[in-house]
Amino acid sequence: EITRAPFSNSHHLSISSGGEHFDLRASAGWRNVQGVLKESGYQQINGRVRLRQSAFGDRLRLSANLAAASREMDFSIPEAFQHATAFHPTAPIFGASPSGKNHDGYFETELYGSFNPVAILAQNTDEGERKLQSGSLRGELRLADWLWLDATGSLLTEQSKRGGYSGMNSQFWAFRLGGDAKIAAASRRNVFFETALRGERQFGKLAANYRLGWDWQRLVNEGFSGVASEFISDAFLYHNLNFGQGFSRGNTNGNAVHSFKNEHKLAAASAQASLGWNGILSLDAGLRREGSSHLPPGKKWGWFHQFAAGVELKPLLRRLRWLDRLHLEAGKGVAGGLPLQGGLWQLQFKRSG
Repeated sequence: EITRAPFSNSHHLSISSGGEHFDLRASAGWRNVQGVLKESGYQQINGRVRLRQSAFGDRLRLSANLAAASREMDFSIPEAFQHATAFHPTAPIFGASPSGKNHDGYFETELYGSFNPVAILAQNTDEGERKLQSGSLRGELRLADWLWLDATGSLLTEQSKRGGYSGMNSQFWAFRLGGDAKIAAASRRNVFFETALRGERQFGKLAANYRLGWDWQRLVNEGFSGVASEFISDAFLYHNLNFGQGFSRGNTNGNAVHSFKNEHKLAAASAQASLGWNGILSLDAGLRREGSSHLPPGKKWGWFHQFAAGVELKPLLRRLRWLDRLHLEAGKGVAGGLPLQGGLWQLQFKRSG
């Protein structure tokens, strides 16, 4: 009564085109997946586009990526499996309950921890959705044979929502609550930009690589959740918390609202260089100035450096033919860490009672 033979299907389409200086690829997909438990599964649609273009004799290269996905999910009520094995095996699915209470026509033993598994699926809802969008653009300009200017920008956004409702007459979640609704929504945004001047030169047996860069990132997270009970109707499920009378009647048991928003900004400037001689000796050095909005005033920025030197010993040990490679390297650097959340240095407020 609570399981099924699931049927799922998936469809995908992709196209590609291009020429010597242009390349295009696009794909799309749709998926419908059923779970073994009735009312469980998800539907998803997604698409992706990739573009590449070169110009001015390959001195300029541009690339773009766009992607989006949307998924609607029905989690059903997995606890139905547990109560299917514990519920009285000879109890009917429908019928009057011992106390005469109305359970929408479903039979309930009304014993502690005992619930009709079919009624659990019929009288309770747990579903959600998730949307994801991303895009990036990258450009590379060759200023000289040994010098490139790069720039990359990207945006990632994500929205999610999950809602649940237990009917007014349900013996399961909403027992003695007269209906119980929960909803939670959240969004996330990540903006990133990076630019760099990079190059490489060869002076006989000496090879040099160098890079000057700057990057910036902004992260924003926000969300809302609410719980309400004592509903006057099951018609709107969790879509209208105003129908819950728990707040107006002063019932704080399980009735609550919560919201949040936090933002984090990061920025850094860096310089890196490496030297290599004849594939045997190598030197690497880097310096980075990085800042974070999570840190208190006067301490938002810090210096970080690294240095390393290495030697390839295989050319010096040619008699050891069983040895493919032996590399020795030593280095030293300074790294940093960030707190899990920002504002810890500020005055904190918390509700009590």
